[in-house]
Amino acid sequence: MVPIGSPRADPRHDVPIVIATMPASARQRKIAFGALGVLAVVVIVTLPFASIQLARVEGFIPGIQTVMYVADLLTAVLLFAQYAVQPQRAVLVLASGFVFSGLFAFLRTLSFPGAYAPAGLIGDGRNSAGWLFTFWHATFPLAVIIYTLSKDRAETEKQPGLSTRVTIGLTIACVVAATTGLTWVATRFAGYLPSLFESAAIQTTFNRNTDFFLLSLNAVTIVLLFIHKRTILDHWLMVTLAAWTPPLAAGISSHVLRFTVGWYVGRLLALFAGSALLVVLLTETMALYARLATMVRALEKVNLWLDTALKNMTHALSMFDRDQRLILCNAHYNEMYGLTPEQTKPGTSLRAILNTCGSFRDSGIEIDFEERMRAIRNSQPMYNEYKLRDGRTIAMSLQPMLMEAGLRFTKTSRSESTRRSVKGFCSRSLTIASRITSHA
Repeated sequence: MVPIGSPRADPRHDVPIVIATMPASARQRKIAFGALGVLAVVVIVTLPFASIQLARVEGFIPGIQTVMYVADLLTAVLLFAQYAVQPQRAVLVLASGFVFSGLFAFLRTLSFPGAYAPAGLIGDGRNSAGWLFTFWHATFPLAVIIYTLSKDRAETEKQPGLSTRVTIGLTIACVVAATTGLTWVATRFAGYLPSLFESAAIQTTFNRNTDFFLLSLNAVTIVLLFIHKRTILDHWLMVTLAAWTPPLAAGISSHVLRFTVGWYVGRLLALFAGSALLVVLLTETMALYARLATMVRALEKVNLWLDTALKNMTHALSMFDRDQRLILCNAHYNEMYGLTPEQTKPGTSLRAILNTCGSFRDSGIEIDFEERMRAIRNSQPMYNEYKLRDGRTIAMSLQPMLMEAGLRFTKTSRSESTRRSVKGFCSRSLTIASRITSHA
């Protein structure tokens, strides 16, 4: 009997089933850093012309921010879907950040002067759009910071008594409520807030200081992501945040903020980065599930081989989990102990099987049972032989194994002319399954 799984495996070494936990490969890191390089080149080329005033294009902001709004909400949907598959609080927080970003992008479009109306559809026509931009670029980095600091815990989180759907619904409700409250402040009480713009294009000193704060927050978030970068998502979040750095930096350097070359290019860079993140998530999700489908087909093939081996092997075989509950056994196991299929259903405890099997009575195994349980808990080796009523001798060997799975039993039935062994094993992945095949 071998206890398997005393030390728990590091979840980060498991086969990833969602993009949020998938480590970035060397190729994926090169692509992400290549995108950062492209952003840097565009900024350098644009820098000498950044302050040149261009014509005001009324449809620019509605077009750009509508696409950003859709991209951010679709990204949030993907992240919520991944949370539903593998609940992790960090992913939930990041998905909330994208909901914040999408909603504020849409609401800022409604308040932007000249977008849908000369003074905007909501707000005071001058400062409301600026405050919504501030809330937008404060809430998203804060969500990314919380995600970054909590993601490496690699714990699966699930609120007791709440399903993942309820948790996602409550999270979305809280984000919508917070966004509604901040929008109400930015539109209803814009006159009580510090002024951000003197006109449609000229900003105040206070707004430049606000941009400095947002730029600092953005830089801190990028640094934290760089320090803790591990997954594909981490690398492309850095790209997204880096794309917002030029427009924030431009806001610090000049009183004229809107409708310059730098302003137009900055919004296009942000659109590119946000859309690129969505494309990467969609592409990698399709690739991941294609790999998982291949693994499932391979596992089905291995299971077929295993089932064939179980039916045709001459030895009796059983597998128990760490709680000593039966997972599976073959027909020879039932024949060896005179058990019926009803008595060896999956989930049946080893003690129940021993109590059912008349051959074990007066063999001494009950006396050693608690000692055997202590040995299993402490991962200690143990060996015993028991003489059955029918004259056979059963040898039980307990050896600890550093695998997370169940218990492997090795039993040998000895008589004058025959020896029969019962081997248990546990398969949790293709790697372990191939090891099982070699044992069989």
